[in-house]
Amino acid sequence: MQLLGHFEASAAHGSATPSAPKVRQVLALLAVHADQVVPVSSIFRELWPEDAPRTALRTVQTYLGQLRKLLSDTTGLPSAAVAEDMLVTEGRGYMLRSTAISLDSQDFERLVNRARSAATVQDHAKAAMLFTQALALWRGPALANVQAGPLLHTHIDRLEESRLSVVEQWIAAKLALQQHQDVLSDLTALVAQHPLNECLHAQLMTVLHRCGRRASALEVYQQLRTRLIEHIGLEPASHVKALQQVILAGDHAPDTVTAFGTGAARKLADRGQRGLARPA
Repeated sequence: MQLLGHFEASAAHGSATPSAPKVRQVLALLAVHADQVVPVSSIFRELWPEDAPRTALRTVQTYLGQLRKLLSDTTGLPSAAVAEDMLVTEGRGYMLRSTAISLDSQDFERLVNRARSAATVQDHAKAAMLFTQALALWRGPALANVQAGPLLHTHIDRLEESRLSVVEQWIAAKLALQQHQDVLSDLTALVAQHPLNECLHAQLMTVLHRCGRRASALEVYQQLRTRLIEHIGLEPASHVKALQQVILAGDHAPDTVTAFGTGAARKLADRGQRGLARPA
């Protein structure tokens, strides 16, 4: 099952992606909570955020029956096996077992964990390679073809935040390898997409400065400062101000905004993520 882009499910005998929007929504909800029991009440809240109809329980049971038949048809497993080993009933809820499926989101997490381990021991080449592989699993916005209710929206936001964090860490690994030109165009586009993210701005300032474009680096700082003051009433973080002073002095940009795992880089990312929720 693929969550990192359009939601798609496939098996040995064809596509297992439900065509009905609400049935697809239920399967996506179960997939993002694989190995966890999703209570029927949570499914109600996802499908009918305002007020569940009187027939809600019967409707959900019908959806689960359709999903089990679809999984049976596409995997070749008997319906009883699907109900017992794949899409199971647990009390007043349902659970999709990950032992029976493969999720691209779990593959993403495994690659990211390996990349972080490599970066921790300063193996930036391996970290950059693994971060690149992890990001390649993304085919677009998470669950792009799913009609998301409040529960799925929360999970989509988490996936997208995780993706952005990994992008920042990939850039940090590339900068640690002195591969500034390789990330310049990506960083320029990312700063335009995330105008309040201080980590990305600090990284772009570093890249521009190291590429000999001091004036452009300082302009990036001024644009960030203007946006932060206008939209959330804050000056840039002390680490970004310190970087500006380094650039003004013509010194070499410090590694605190380029090396993965430094306290400065993570604080900037956290502040930037909070800023993303503000109006642009």
